[in-house]
Amino acid sequence: MRHNGVEHLIVPSEGDAMTLMYLSTSYEKRFDVIDLDPYGCPNRFLDGAIQSLTSGGSLLVTANDMAVLAGNTPEACNAKYSSVLLRMKCCHEMGLRILLHCIETHSNRY
Repeated sequence: MRHNGVEHLIVPSEGDAMTLMYLSTSYEKRFDVIDLDPYGCPNRFLDGAIQSLTSGGSLLVTANDMAVLAGNTPEACNAKYSSVLLRMKCCHEMGLRILLHCIETHSNRY
């Protein structure tokens, strides 16, 4: 922040991410950019992130459970993402599509 001269634009927080996002749902407290990089599935953070994001803001999502999204454990994929993926040549592309569909369904609620 100091190196790029943007410390006046960024307010760091060491609090719980979900609590911070749900406390930031009013229009004047919303974020322009939210970067979700949880260990594992990002589903539990999506509702709070989408509600606390400004209109036109950027939501960056990382899913560290790509083995689930690639079809290694179909039961876990069904439980976490409400989808079943078959292991095939295009499993990584389909895993990405499942993740995007999950983000879209959470977004459409709001």
